[in-house]
Amino acid sequence: QSGSQVRESLARLLASACHKLTLLDGETAPAIAAEEEEKEEKEETEGEAAEEESKLDAVLPAFVDAINKQEAASGVLVDACAYAAQALGNAKIAKSIVAELAKVDPRDYKHQQQSDAQGVKNVSLFFVEVSEKLPQVMTSCLSVVVPHLGGEAYNLRSGIVQVIARILVHSSKEGGAASKTYGETFLKSKQHFLKILVERVFDVSAFTRSKTLQSWAYLCQHKAIPIGYWNYIAEIAIGRLEDKAALVRKSAMHLLSTMLQYNPFAPCLPVQKFEASLQEYQQKLEQAEQEKGPAGDEEGAEEVGEEGERAEDPEVSSLRALVASLDAAVKFCRHLTSSLDVVAQLLASSSITDATEAISFIVLLCQFQIQGSDGAARRILPLIFSHEQTVKDAVIDGFAQLYVRDGGPDLAQVLSKLAVSLNVGEVASLRGIFKELWQNKIVDHALVDDLLALLPANAADAFTLQGALHLLSLVAAQDPELVVESLDQIVQAGFGGAARRNPYVYRSCCEVLTSLPAGSYTLKADSAVFGKIAQIVSGRCDHIPPLQWYSVAEACISALYKLADNPETSCCAMLREMSTMLTGGESGALSVAATSRFLFAAGQVAVKHLVHIENLGSRVRHSGGKAAGNAKAQGEEEEDIADQIGAGAAAADAALDNLVDECEREIMHGSGVISICGPLLSSLCRDKDLMGSHVQLRVAASLALTKLMCLDAKYCEENLPVLFQILGDRHNETEIRSNCVIALGDLVYRFPNKLEPWTAHIYSVLSDGNVKVRKHALMVLSHLILNDMLKVKGHVSAIARLLLDEDERTAMFAELFFHELSRKTATTVYNLIPDILSNLSQDEGLTEDGFRRIMTHVLGFIQRDKQTDGLVEKLCHRFDPRAEASINRHVAFCISQLNVTEKGLKRLSENFKSFRHVFESEEVCASFQLVTQKARKVVANRANLKAAADDLEQKIKAVVAELHQCGEEDADEGEVAEGDENATPGEDVVAAGKPTAEEQQEENAVEEPAPRALRRSNRANREVAA
Repeated sequence: QSGSQVRESLARLLASACHKLTLLDGETAPAIAAEEEEKEEKEETEGEAAEEESKLDAVLPAFVDAINKQEAASGVLVDACAYAAQALGNAKIAKSIVAELAKVDPRDYKHQQQSDAQGVKNVSLFFVEVSEKLPQVMTSCLSVVVPHLGGEAYNLRSGIVQVIARILVHSSKEGGAASKTYGETFLKSKQHFLKILVERVFDVSAFTRSKTLQSWAYLCQHKAIPIGYWNYIAEIAIGRLEDKAALVRKSAMHLLSTMLQYNPFAPCLPVQKFEASLQEYQQKLEQAEQEKGPAGDEEGAEEVGEEGERAEDPEVSSLRALVASLDAAVKFCRHLTSSLDVVAQLLASSSITDATEAISFIVLLCQFQIQGSDGAARRILPLIFSHEQTVKDAVIDGFAQLYVRDGGPDLAQVLSKLAVSLNVGEVASLRGIFKELWQNKIVDHALVDDLLALLPANAADAFTLQGALHLLSLVAAQDPELVVESLDQIVQAGFGGAARRNPYVYRSCCEVLTSLPAGSYTLKADSAVFGKIAQIVSGRCDHIPPLQWYSVAEACISALYKLADNPETSCCAMLREMSTMLTGGESGALSVAATSRFLFAAGQVAVKHLVHIENLGSRVRHSGGKAAGNAKAQGEEEEDIADQIGAGAAAADAALDNLVDECEREIMHGSGVISICGPLLSSLCRDKDLMGSHVQLRVAASLALTKLMCLDAKYCEENLPVLFQILGDRHNETEIRSNCVIALGDLVYRFPNKLEPWTAHIYSVLSDGNVKVRKHALMVLSHLILNDMLKVKGHVSAIARLLLDEDERTAMFAELFFHELSRKTATTVYNLIPDILSNLSQDEGLTEDGFRRIMTHVLGFIQRDKQTDGLVEKLCHRFDPRAEASINRHVAFCISQLNVTEKGLKRLSENFKSFRHVFESEEVCASFQLVTQKARKVVANRANLKAAADDLEQKIKAVVAELHQCGEEDADEGEVAEGDENATPGEDVVAAGKPTAEEQQEENAVEEPAPRALRRSNRANREVAA
């Protein structure tokens, strides 16, 4: 209907209803002005009551029809019923409508839910609104409404759950003010209603489960949850965090957040304080019971209640109540702590709602000081790199709530301490978050002033100084001018006396210098800062511990290549100086520590020099592009002629590329220090005795080798066997093999053709026994595959197996990989499913349950009907009568996990003859039964789907019956043959004669490969054909 028709229909309905309500009231309207005493004295006759009932019966069908057909009618009728009950004292209308709606058979509501779900939703809405405005009326009608919880209309069940919650809230507000009869009646039913709400949390419908959790949150907001149910409900909500429906998970997190905000214990919930208080008051309670107990007994039976129980001392009673409250608080805190693992997993969920709600919940946990929430908050930081802007906004808002808005005047110190405590990955995330905060002006130049105040050269807190310098490097990346103005103060603090207590201050100061744009600051060779950097890199600073030197030296070399005039000359001079210190002592023996530092510095200088050459080439190309733009403005014709004779922009780019390649080749094949290190590293890494005796040398040499391999394709190809030998040696340290895995990613990017023959070896790292190595391999391969730098077909099953990895983080990364792969193109995962199915089916180490879990996850990305139909047809042709039974079971299971359409069911029927032999297996039959059941549940195109499903099911039943009959005949033939063998003497055997060799060979050739299922199927086919 159009909008005007709906309004006209509703107006007519209301006019008719008001007219009949007026008739229902009879002569009451003029009597309103009369005295109330006269009204109360009048008695209604039985005839008048019957007349009113008949008038009400006349109007009820119109009301019920309006509620079912008009969404807006529920609110209007509830308002009318509320007016009649409150102003006219007539609640019979509301009761009659509720009773009339409740009289409908639950099976009728089930059919209406399938054909007209909005009508059932309107009825549910009417019940909820009546419970809000007329709770007494709804309470009296609960006996006829609650039985519908056993029906299959989930909208109605959801409404009844909300009705119960609102009645419980109304009762808790009324308290002793309620009438005695109502109060007694309700108190008898309150526990029953609470149990109903608990049961409905596990309803078969996700929508009802969600509404039930929301109803518990409603009770929590109105403080209507009994304290005895508090921890029980919290435990149930934590369990629902693992619900398969995202809607239910969202409601569960909302319920936990509401319980946290409205908790009856304290504004903050640090469990350590509650445990200390609980222990203290438990001791006090024990002492009080020991002191008061005997005294109470001596006082005799004077203090005896009506039931013969001795009255308890008020002090003991209050202590016992306090201990019970503290115990409940401790349990609640522990429940929330236990939820952190599941909530952290939801951060990596493919559902945007899961991620955003999990972020908000973790932020709330941190604000209430729940134990373990700080660690969970750090797992939020990497989500700043999410592709979803909603998730990124949630991360920024959560970070601002935790650290910026709650930091107050100590914001600089709070952020500085945070920066120091983060690992490498979290530091990268902090950089992205700080960029967004700065661009959105959530933090501004006032933070810079506070950070500079933390920079005295001899600061007592060297770790806070380190964090402040790191934050200034983030500021320099966004607004360099603010940092350049105070650069002298920063350099003085970074290379001052505080750095001797914490060498990482050197690194943070160099990060500030590296973040500055080129030309804003120059490191001159005669400056004190340059001399200090050279001293650090050369290893002449004894106060820097050996393990900390590597990261500090890396930052110093980066600062030199960013700000020095001739970084290659300066760094080579430092390497020569380091080479003179390789031997030490009177014996002249090689120093392992000095050699390790030299190799590390050589590898770092080589990589930085490569990047430096590429940056110089980019600058030249950029300046050439500007010149070309000016030339184009002068005349395009001259430029075209120059291109034709080889003197234009294209020729210039080619010459520049050749020059860059020549400079890169010069690094490894020139006369510099790096060219000498190449053969040295190659020989050193092949020497198993020397590498096996010194761990530090092993780490430095393998890392330097991988860096030098990035410089030259020939050197890379020559040393690839050495690299994979180091990677495959399980006796090597985890750090070494992890470095090799990360280096492989760089090598694939630099020289894809050289690494292509080693693809299988790269994927084999995914099955490494070390969790850290597997995780790094998965991250590197995910990056390469998603950026089209490495082919995935043929090896994707190795990644799919990591979905079952024992390490939760690795399994989450595998899930994230397939999610991102599905987002790349619409057909990527679809094209890989046959490959995954084939490889996993042949994997003997994979259990049946593991196979099903993997394929369920992967097939979940097939959402388009066209892809589903195509995949069904492909899987039909994978049934093989000669294959193992497990393979056919796997194929049938994969079909059962798809939402097969009408077209897919028809294709199954069309190809039925090719796989009818597989129904000998009960598991295959169960899988196809699931296919037909799912098809019948689909509402859209219901008739055609049901017909197609019935047709397929009839064929399956017929084949199963035939196979069963053939099995019985085979058994009978076997018994007859056995009887003949026992009864026939040897003479008959001789008379029959043995088959010749050709006959025996022919018989074997025909009968041996065919399994029993195929023979039965062929026999059934012959019978059908006959």
